[in-house]
Amino acid sequence: QHLDNERVIRCWNKKERFVDGVQVATEVFDYNERMYEEAEFRSLLEAAGFTKIQVTKAYEHDVAPTVNDIGVVFSCQKIG
Repeated sequence: QHLDNERVIRCWNKKERFVDGVQVATEVFDYNERMYEEAEFRSLLEAAGFTKIQVTKAYEHDVAPTVNDIGVVFSCQKIG
């Protein structure tokens, strides 16, 4: 299910735990994931006091993302 103009993905998930082939626990939970534009997320980090903000491609350390990249990783620092 998509919410907030397609910016939030809502999924129901289920975890099952097995011990020696026997199910011993089940957990069902509602998971929401919000999507951000790169500039928007950078602004949120800056407003929260983070500095030295670096953005790289997901799974490719030290490689700058391009406009077609879906996933990026933010690395930043907060002192104090």
